Amino acid sequence: MACRGHPVVAFLLCLAVLVGCSSLSGEYADDPVQAFKRAEGYLSSSADAYEGASTVTVGRIDLGKKLFHDKRLSAAGDKSCGTCHDPAQGYTENNKAVSDGLDWRTAGRNAPTVLDVASRRSFFWDGRADTLEKQMVEPLTNKNEMANDSFEAVAARIREMSDYDRFFSYAFGEPASPQNIAQAIAAYQKTLVTGPNRFDLWFYEDKKKSLNENEIAGYELFVGKAGCNACHLIGARSAPFTDEKFHDTGYWKTKPDTYAEVDTGRYRVTGNREDLYAFRTPSLRNVALTGPYMHDGRLKTLKETVLFFNETGNLDLTDAEVDQLVDFLKALTSKKRPAA
Repeated sequence: MACRGHPVVAFLLCLAVLVGCSSLSGEYADDPVQAFKRAEGYLSSSADAYEGASTVTVGRIDLGKKLFHDKRLSAAGDKSCGTCHDPAQGYTENNKAVSDGLDWRTAGRNAPTVLDVASRRSFFWDGRADTLEKQMVEPLTNKNEMANDSFEAVAARIREMSDYDRFFSYAFGEPASPQNIAQAIAAYQKTLVTGPNRFDLWFYEDKKKSLNENEIAGYELFVGKAGCNACHLIGARSAPFTDEKFHDTGYWKTKPDTYAEVDTGRYRVTGNREDLYAFRTPSLRNVALTGPYMHDGRLKTLKETVLFFNETGNLDLTDAEVDQLVDFLKALTSKKRPAA
């Protein structure tokens, strides 16, 4: 194993003993040992992708899951992290272009999936957070999302909830605080790892019947004529399907808004003109589950999204080739996914 000496692996091996062999069911939300093993094999060949993952423990995972799905963390008590990142909808919201916040105010951007989020290098569409723990702060305090006055106000409210006492005592040995709330929710999110998809089996394990002719033709377009792999990377040992960078795809030119109203993306964070209209490259793993697409969720289907890139990128794909590429993207769906 590539990260044999990494502290995450040492911890998880001990965890396997603690939880017992009977729990190793392959349902990854209940099985963090297998989750990290799968991630190492298919998402990234580098243990550095899990820097900070040594904070993951059984107690913190259980606490984080409870916090993630608890609507009492929002100011109005009506929304949780799981509202916009719904396990039944690919850990996003399939029925909304952008998520709703307090008093149904718009959050402004499409909710990215948190599947396989442990291997990401930055968070939000504009990359303004570089760790999951930092990412947690804004949804809780943003007036258009969960609308709390402060993270400390959330922690104070949780300290008054007796059902959390034993969770924080077991996970941290102390009452709720902004720091340990963030650590717990991040610990839970780090276990939301999917298993291999049919492409992984075909490409990395030489199981040639895993893809059909149309899907293989779609793969050839993906790495050839369409050039999708320039940003959605496929490596010799693993396939993250993202370069973790920010790109202006020209999508903003299709918006009916005025120039001033168009979302400027990464530019909001850096102020650098080269980042104007640039957004983080999303991973395409499980992409068929996580629509609608683009930062504003305006493209509802995979086919509509491929047609957009076909037109703006002057790819000159035929109708049949568009369908083949869509078929390949659908083959990136993992059979094993986190339990709700």
